[in-house]
Amino acid sequence: MGPGRSEPEGDHVIQTATDHVLTGLMARIIAAPANNDPRLVLADYLEERGDPRGEFIRVQCEMAQPEGVRVAEGRPEHGQIVSVREIDSKRSLALRRRERELFNWHNIERWFSHGPWLRTYTNQAEFTSCNVFGMLVSRGFVEAVTCTLADWYVTECHYCQGSGDGGPSLICHRCRGTGRIDGHGPAIVAAQPVQQVTLSDRRPAVTNTVNRLENPICFSWFRATDFDAPARLPAPLFNALTIRAYRKDYGTEASAQAALSHACLAWARKAAGLPPPVIR
Repeated sequence: MGPGRSEPEGDHVIQTATDHVLTGLMARIIAAPANNDPRLVLADYLEERGDPRGEFIRVQCEMAQPEGVRVAEGRPEHGQIVSVREIDSKRSLALRRRERELFNWHNIERWFSHGPWLRTYTNQAEFTSCNVFGMLVSRGFVEAVTCTLADWYVTECHYCQGSGDGGPSLICHRCRGTGRIDGHGPAIVAAQPVQQVTLSDRRPAVTNTVNRLENPICFSWFRATDFDAPARLPAPLFNALTIRAYRKDYGTEASAQAALSHACLAWARKAAGLPPPVIR
């Protein structure tokens, strides 16, 4: 938690549940993030209680369907033959409009709040362009997160510089004497079926490969030492990259980032007491 970072405020996505049915459905969604069935069951449950989040989940699940799948209820208009593509295009526009109405009119964004440092997006292009902090809401829940390493993982307390000392006979009030500030990763994966994490301040280094004739460069992550750099990762995240060595090489930057995303999810889910993520 670096300078300017704030604590999470507000409700998590589906607010703290006292309803055991709601709690059970959320657990099923988090356990199987790729499956739409428990999401739609929850949508039914919420709609029966007049909760607009139910329709929001249903609309986003339909929006995530491949092109042409959403036309089952399409009908020719005014006796004219309407192509499948045209029906699907009109349905897509209607769904996008309704998504924005629900998101804005019913203040649904507050159900995804993890503090003002993390902005919520429903548009993939807008989320991709965010530089530091952001959450992508898809199929009714947070699917992807962009944040710094400190916000996701753990960082040294800047108030006491990691000593835990707050003065004579006192402990640091910020870190409660531990010398570190825990990130929000475990809390987010415990509340959301997150499937992708991007650390905005980490980027793999471009390095030389052993076989330079076939592929002269690769993209590498390194285990952190006594200094920080964009390509260096703390040991728990680095070790989750499957091969434990001084560095881990990948053929493309995209594959290096995908491996780091999985490592971030694996660490956070373990810290939250959840099973490891499924490799997609």
